[in-house]
Amino acid sequence: MKHIVCLLSLLTILPATLSAQEDAVERDAYFWGYYEFVFEFHKDWSIDFKNQVRLNENATRFDYTAVDLGLSHKTTRWLRLSATYRYNLKNDLESGWLSRHQFRGNILFRHRFDDLLIDNRNRFQSGVEDVFGGADVSSNNFFYRNRTRLKYDFSARWSVYAYFEAYFRLGPVEQDEGYIYRTRFGAGADYTINSRESIRLFVVQDEQVRGGRPSQRYFVGFGYSRTFELE
Repeated sequence: MKHIVCLLSLLTILPATLSAQEDAVERDAYFWGYYEFVFEFHKDWSIDFKNQVRLNENATRFDYTAVDLGLSHKTTRWLRLSATYRYNLKNDLESGWLSRHQFRGNILFRHRFDDLLIDNRNRFQSGVEDVFGGADVSSNNFFYRNRTRLKYDFSARWSVYAYFEAYFRLGPVEQDEGYIYRTRFGAGADYTINSRESIRLFVVQDEQVRGGRPSQRYFVGFGYSRTFELE
């Protein structure tokens, strides 16, 4: 229980740590919520549905929502393959409502040492913009994302995790971008309600250069997952 108290305390004080003063770094605090359903129609195959919402401007303004539909395969004990289509809708401050179609392919390597799980996810991501407001958007939306995560099971119900993820643009680099397009640090706790349901509390720090200005975004989040057996 003390680990959960510490995590909840962190979730509470994180937005307060953001400076209200103008400086060279653009900062914002977000709320990030999601729910997901996994439909297992075979011992090795599943269909995945996920919907998420993000609020920015210190979690006071609707910023983004996305719907994912994917297919996953448990290839071996240490390998998972998946492909996902995502439709997202963003409330852009300057251009109004923007929509995007994204396609993702994932290769996940994992290994367990008793209560410790280590995994590495390799994601190849593309995006096609559909702009309602006629915004000027990048023509190169192909990325490779690499995430390494450690997860530790404290008990049958509780586990904690932490990860680091880096984004790399595939193709010409945009002006003012670095070699690494974006980095993310994340940590959280999972609680297993029963064999088919779980909830997650998490925090994420996201950094990149946006419009020539360094950007730091802090996410506080909550998620719910439910698995259905269709066999």
